[in-house]
Amino acid sequence: GVQMQKILTPPQTHIDNRIQIADAAAEKIVRINRVKQANVLVTGRNAYVAVIVDTPQNQLSRDLEAQIAQQVRSTDPNIQNVYISANPEFVDRITSYVTDVRQGRPVSGFYEQFTEIVQRLFPKAR
Repeated sequence: GVQMQKILTPPQTHIDNRIQIADAAAEKIVRINRVKQANVLVTGRNAYVAVIVDTPQNQLSRDLEAQIAQQVRSTDPNIQNVYISANPEFVDRITSYVTDVRQGRPVSGFYEQFTEIVQRLFPKAR
């Protein structure tokens, strides 16, 4: 809701700069067995990982999640929370954002969409 927006977007900050693409973390995650694709976005001390996994029903085991979180933290010790999802909508959204940023396309409105999907998928991410 409104309050979360206030906390996450201090005045006079251009919001898109608040989300960083963590390539180093993504490259490490992809080396984990059964992970086919990964994109990592970092905002503040939180990392959000969108993965495509080669497992039954594309489920993330606790073990796999722990390995992914470990790789993310190894690239950035400031990260406190790692949120991981193989949800197809989340993966698509993050992948298209990363592609747009790489190609220099404007990504206005992404922050709001991102906040909304994060609140839905990770109710604990407050």
